[in-house]
Amino acid sequence: MTNGQKGKVPFGGVEGKPAEAMIRELRFARPLILRLSGASHVAPLLFRVRAGFDHKKKLDRREWVRARLETGDGGDLVAMKFPREGAGILSSLVESHGLVELPEEMTQLTRGTMVDFLPFSEVGA
Repeated sequence: MTNGQKGKVPFGGVEGKPAEAMIRELRFARPLILRLSGASHVAPLLFRVRAGFDHKKKLDRREWVRARLETGDGGDLVAMKFPREGAGILSSLVESHGLVELPEEMTQLTRGTMVDFLPFSEVGA
């Protein structure tokens, strides 16, 4: 502690490779900082969009898939998965529009299923 401060000071940090750290910051650190700053609404808005991809995942594990939004044949928004996976692929954050959130109980995402999408623009500034 410096400047004569007494007591405990909260600290939050994120670790990991770039994409992993970004997801942790968006979903965990940012809401904590907002709450500690006195904000009453800390959860970002999720939007329902159609998945434009198939994806398998493990049961009891929440996943966030980086994706771009495209306009589907019917004019609705479709989330298209970034073609490469990996927590160290920084380009996946630059070239994606946000994250598709897949809940713990899901093991198989089928193209055309409605999913929750967190646009990066929702958590900016």
